[in-house]
Amino acid sequence: MRHSAVFFLLLVLIFINFNCKNSSGPSQVRPVAVRLIPGADDTSRVEKGMDAVPEGDAIRIEWTDNGDERTEGYEVNRSVSGQGPFAKIVTIQDPDQRYHEDTVPSIDPRYFYTVNAIDGEGGRSDPSDTLSYRLIRKAQDLQPRDSCGDIPEFRWRDDNSPHADAYIVRVRDKAAGNMVWIGTVQARYGDDYQSAVYNTDGTASVDRLQSNRAYEWRVDIIGNESRCGSESPWVSVTIQ
Repeated sequence: MRHSAVFFLLLVLIFINFNCKNSSGPSQVRPVAVRLIPGADDTSRVEKGMDAVPEGDAIRIEWTDNGDERTEGYEVNRSVSGQGPFAKIVTIQDPDQRYHEDTVPSIDPRYFYTVNAIDGEGGRSDPSDTLSYRLIRKAQDLQPRDSCGDIPEFRWRDDNSPHADAYIVRVRDKAAGNMVWIGTVQARYGDDYQSAVYNTDGTASVDRLQSNRAYEWRVDIIGNESRCGSESPWVSVTIQ
């Protein structure tokens, strides 16, 4: 009995020592996974979630707050296939920055994304769900520029082939930043230029743009498949 008790005590000491050594390494409890945010409706005034961006050929990825205080950053991963493999494209070392704008190698391919939350001890969450987006060419040769009348006709060229399903024209007050009109235009096949007259649908916040006031406008192209499109840069105009 005495030998058995000594043997049992040795086993207990070995077990305690083993666990104490392991407790000094990276945490065995991984951070909580995040979820990606799908893009908002095409005509939403608040643009949120996965979408094209006006500045360059880039895709915005956005994800939820996982509510885990251990989270100290995120890893954003990209692939050209929903099944992977996924490669890390950026590490974000700020738990409050829950978005990334990814300048893609080229437009036209569909890119797939996942995000991992990371902690300060090397722990990594399970990957988020997977979302994808495909960029197409931006609207070109936007007119008018610099100045226009108080009910302008906006014109642009779409070099995508075939043409997109629809266009969203956004007009905002440059100083205040608030949107004054978001108009939807169906693509006209065979035309060199697409166009939209301001407030033709009667949904603008003001019937006419104000004289001697600066505005900005852009064209979002809606592709003919899910999560596919582009956003032109903002163009400045002043009402005569």
